[in-house]
Amino acid sequence: MAMDQIPGLKHFRDAVGSCPEVDQIMLHKTEQYPLPGMNHDESSIDGTIKVLETIKKKTRMGPSDIEAWFNVC
Repeated sequence: MAMDQIPGLKHFRDAVGSCPEVDQIMLHKTEQYPLPGMNHDESSIDGTIKVLETIKKKTRMGPSDIEAWFNVC
C-alpha cells in the first residue's frame, strides 16, 4: 500500500514483489454460557457437585452436552 501511495517508494516494487496470500479463517461461532458468581468450595466433592448442578440448571445443558464440554476442556 505504501508503494502505491508514496511516489518515492515505487522503485521498490520489483524488489519486494507481490504480497503473499494468507489462508482465510473460516467463520465459526462460539457458544457462550454466562454464569452467576458462585460461592461454593470447589476443592470439595460437595462444592464441585453444587457448581456442576448450577451450571446444568443455568445453561439447560443435558448430560451429553456436559460430557462433550468436559472433553473439550
